[in-house]
Amino acid sequence: CPPARRDQERRFWNRFDALDGADRAAAAHELRGKIDEVAALLRARLASSEPLERARALRVAGELGPSAHWHERVERLSHDADAIVRALAVALLGQFADTAAKRILRAAVNDPDERVQANAIEALDQLNLPERVAVTEPKLQSPNSRVRANAAFVASHTPGVPAPAAPSSRSSSIAKSFEK
Repeated sequence: CPPARRDQERRFWNRFDALDGADRAAAAHELRGKIDEVAALLRARLASSEPLERARALRVAGELGPSAHWHERVERLSHDADAIVRALAVALLGQFADTAAKRILRAAVNDPDERVQANAIEALDQLNLPERVAVTEPKLQSPNSRVRANAAFVASHTPGVPAPAAPSSRSSSIAKSFEK
């Protein structure tokens, strides 16, 4: 890789978090044309010992789009010890429609971290899997509002599935507050 290109990749990497959406997309578009070279840098960052480096690498991979260059590493990171890294990896797996990604996403719905659960529900919905309602339905009772909302969204726009009812204890207490 020529030094000028390496400098461009390094600048993009160091400025990635400060770029707005349009600038990120433009930079990612330019880097996609050099994907073989960029992939080596990205794979190294995905394997970093630092969770923040792995998290940034996952966000960059998300901007660049799905690629066989980093697919396996993303799958591995869906089991990372760091919950933020797992959540980002699970979200990114929604771009891949292979059997392993689907299996990981189904399991991630029950991850101990709610961010991972919520991202898994979104990714399953993104893949439009037929079983997404059955897999996510138990999360309609989650104590976490984002997890609950994502599960309700999946159920609400899936043909043939009745809209979820609000939990009875909550709906009755809300109704009573309006009666007073």
